[in-house]
Amino acid sequence: MSTPTSNYVNCAGRELHYMEWGAGHAETVVAWHGLARTGRDMDPIAAELSARWRVICPDTIGRGLSQWSADPAREYSLEFYERLAVALLDQLGIEHCHWLGTSMGGAIGLKAAAGALRGRIRRLVL
Repeated sequence: MSTPTSNYVNCAGRELHYMEWGAGHAETVVAWHGLARTGRDMDPIAAELSARWRVICPDTIGRGLSQWSADPAREYSLEFYERLAVALLDQLGIEHCHWLGTSMGGAIGLKAAAGALRGRIRRLVL
């Protein structure tokens, strides 16, 4: 088990917070939380997975430590969350990943795997 770090990155014009576990590993798992939750929900599984993978657990905008939206009607949507996911992977230099999503995090993963992240998401666990 590795010690997680708390980080911030600018994605699609918004400050996104994420926890990173297992930073030294080559392969990455993105673990995205559900609708009314935060990335810290993923701590128990991230702790286990970090023995083998780098694990990124973002807080979706408007949740946890991420920035709140200035335009909620437009940005609190699956379309914008998909843009955040693409920007997050790009900012962190993640070419390919495995995706673990609960509830809304699963919906974001499905949308992204079939859309903007097609071919970059190698496994999708909902």
